[in-house]
Amino acid sequence: MNKLFLSACFMLAPAFANAQLLVEAEKSPECVKFFDKGPRTKSNQGMAINGNYLFSFYDGGTCSVFDIRKSGQPAIAEFQLESAQKDNHANQVNFGSVTLKGAAAPLAYVTVGKVGVPIEFTCFVENFKRKGKKWESELVQTITLDTTDFSKKNILKIFGAPSWLVDSKRNEIWVLSGLKRTKLKTTGEPYNNKYVALKFRVPDLKEGKNVKLTHKDVLDQRIFDFDAYATQGGCAVDGKIYYSFGFGKARNYESPSKIRVFDTDRRVISERYDLRTEIPEECECISVPGDGYMYVNTNSNNVYRLPVKESATPDLKEDPYTLLRKFPEMAGGTYWIDPIDRPEQREAPAGYEPFYMSAYGRHGMRYLDDKTTVPRLKEAFSIADSLGVLTPLGKVAQNRFNMILPSIDNRTGELTQLGMQQWQKHAKRYVDNYPEIFQNNPDVHLESTSVMRTAMSMANFNIKLRELLPGVNPHMDVSVTYHPYLNPYTDGVPYKTEFDESFRNRKGVWYPVWCDFAKSKVNINDFASRLFTDVAAMEAAGVDLLELENAFFLMQNDAMSLDMPMLFDDLFTAEEMIAWWEIDNLKYFQQKGPWTPNLGRPWRKGAIMLDQILESSKEHLDNGAGNGLYLRLGHDGCIMAILAEMEADKWGIETEDPAKVKDLWQTYLIPMATFFNINFYRNPNDANAPILVKAILNGNAMKLPLPEVADKCYKWNDFYSHYKAKIAKDIQALDATANVKP
Repeated sequence: MNKLFLSACFMLAPAFANAQLLVEAEKSPECVKFFDKGPRTKSNQGMAINGNYLFSFYDGGTCSVFDIRKSGQPAIAEFQLESAQKDNHANQVNFGSVTLKGAAAPLAYVTVGKVGVPIEFTCFVENFKRKGKKWESELVQTITLDTTDFSKKNILKIFGAPSWLVDSKRNEIWVLSGLKRTKLKTTGEPYNNKYVALKFRVPDLKEGKNVKLTHKDVLDQRIFDFDAYATQGGCAVDGKIYYSFGFGKARNYESPSKIRVFDTDRRVISERYDLRTEIPEECECISVPGDGYMYVNTNSNNVYRLPVKESATPDLKEDPYTLLRKFPEMAGGTYWIDPIDRPEQREAPAGYEPFYMSAYGRHGMRYLDDKTTVPRLKEAFSIADSLGVLTPLGKVAQNRFNMILPSIDNRTGELTQLGMQQWQKHAKRYVDNYPEIFQNNPDVHLESTSVMRTAMSMANFNIKLRELLPGVNPHMDVSVTYHPYLNPYTDGVPYKTEFDESFRNRKGVWYPVWCDFAKSKVNINDFASRLFTDVAAMEAAGVDLLELENAFFLMQNDAMSLDMPMLFDDLFTAEEMIAWWEIDNLKYFQQKGPWTPNLGRPWRKGAIMLDQILESSKEHLDNGAGNGLYLRLGHDGCIMAILAEMEADKWGIETEDPAKVKDLWQTYLIPMATFFNINFYRNPNDANAPILVKAILNGNAMKLPLPEVADKCYKWNDFYSHYKAKIAKDIQALDATANVKP
């Protein structure tokens, strides 16, 4: 193994740089020696902290209990786990959320952590008891992971030695492992491996002494970039996995001490800590007891402490380049999976309360909805194989693609299981955020385009809504008859012209402008040379390198929406990912927004959709203004056009300059499962008070070109009259340009 390769691995600057890694440099935070356990007599492994007690576990399954307030003092007790045996490495131990009667601590979940032994896939659940100074442990449950049929059920197959990480706050278990063993010798270059986290329920003790978890029990899966060798141990806290890596200064810093924080909500590595200087010993495990610190156990007498960084929330008003460097997953644009965990900005003037909502939602996470990306990647790999020009990274990318191909082939545009879950979460979110709307026998109307992914999104919203509100009986329908005002871009609707169709294919005036802009932002040969040893041969074989790079970008964007996820982001540099976001962003602006050469036709079709929202709302108010919800399910570009028609925030500003588009439109504002709602408010104590409205996009209130009452609330009468006049004007403009040719 050559020194250049080892140096690249040690410094985590692999030959083909990972985009996220470059976005967020490794940090050496304030890290101090916190606790001294005394002379090392056994192999330290797992550690867990509960109250004032630090539980230190050793290879074979023994435990020492320390008073965390008394560093350097001997253990106050020692005991043996009932699961103690030669093969039980006690690699890590997490406390759960259940404390049995008479127990001295919550149930403890013990990871074996030893490769190749009969109990490799086992987690032991132990109950700690204390009588005076004597402690003992009782084995109350054994959990075994059966990975049979994982691949057949769209679940990534892990190599083994899983870490069992119990998130007691959410009452779930994450099982973490790699596609390969995580040692340098086995993995080689970082791009050869990925970390895989699988989510399971925490089995109830009533399920029996022995519980087997199979592919049927997997609730979710996440895949994370591999950028740290030698997994050790960690814990899970409120959706984040804190995990330690490396052997310290042993083996000449082959794998130095590191910590990674895997954010399962954001689906990224949110924090990277390089501790090669601060922790020269081998890291073993992490405990995060909730006091603002994480504690790192080492295979020595020392326990280290460093502060836990608070979760970051994207400031959507921030400059796009700055924002994308902080949150690289947002480069996915409309493929971004926004956790939508920010508060709903539903405030209204004093005395007002919401009673009605008229909304347009985007379907949840889906498979790629074009018919070219997957075939283009298939063809490129086939050509490269026939020419024998795949680089090592190219072969890895091919293997990843082939791994997920059976789960994505022939599923163009279909909703994934994760997409269904998103819309069930939306139902709970809106029932929780707007209890007033669902009171007093509300009128709930749900309708969708005839596209399967929107219909399934609506159905899942309805399923959860009826579960939460058994007395509510929504009217639900799916039909092509709704297309004129739910998706006026599809075939067979009014105002669909040959000129309009040219913006859905590569024959329109937009495409050469887009190509020139794309080529000005990225070097397609740089990208291609990472995958192919002979780029010229690929071009000679008919491969369009720009379109191929775009296909990989789209595949990476969609990858985390899949039921079998996979990452391709390490094919790109950070700057390329940001550049491709801007390129993709331009395409949406050209095809749906106020890009001058499109004559305003795409965004003016937002007038058709907005008019139906206005008239249906007026009808509801005229018929008694009861409580209720009117939810339409459609598509991203439709929401963009509605916002452009409304001139909400910056969505309606016109330009022809591709470089200015990023500051006007940002596709990441319309992520998967976008929810755009217009809230109606009234003052129940003042019959003469005007009805107010507020436009909210994914929880964020929007500014409209109207006189504002307060908190971005507007009078309904002003709202209606202003937009009816604008709609009439824009419909006339559509008529005037109906005969324009491409």
